[in-house]
Amino acid sequence: MKIHTLLLAIFCLGVAQAQAPTEVKFVHLSAEHLKGYAEKLKAREPTELQGKKNMIANEHFELHDNFSFYEVRRDEDGLPEQHARWHDIFIVQQGSGAVLYGGKAEGIQPGNAPGEGMGGKMVGGHMQRLVAGDMAIIPAGIPHQVNPDKGKSITYMVLKVEKK
Repeated sequence: MKIHTLLLAIFCLGVAQAQAPTEVKFVHLSAEHLKGYAEKLKAREPTELQGKKNMIANEHFELHDNFSFYEVRRDEDGLPEQHARWHDIFIVQQGSGAVLYGGKAEGIQPGNAPGEGMGGKMVGGHMQRLVAGDMAIIPAGIPHQVNPDKGKSITYMVLKVEKK
């Protein structure tokens, strides 16, 4: 777990230094701090997404010019997502599940920003199992959906990096 946190910190700093038109503040999230998020987010469930109550909660930590990151806990299947401008990097911290990616997200609804969408259903594509310690990179424009194993939960960090 420490190696994943270290790699994430090095990646974030490298990205920030390579393109820092504005000041980027240093951020440190200890392993102990991150470990507590599974239960912290569980306490926030249920949440509402697209007018439906669901067992998914997240916390947005930072937004910089070209990256931001979230801590996410899912106790039920997510909705398909697609981001034209953002690559998603998932680092699984607890639990297990799968990410569906590629193919097509049929019936996707426009999101909060141009090129962003959520909802509908995944058709075709691939499935990759995810367990604690795994990392998955979803390039911008690729539809994807994260689902925990049935009856289980999955907690992961999402690093969003702007596409060049």
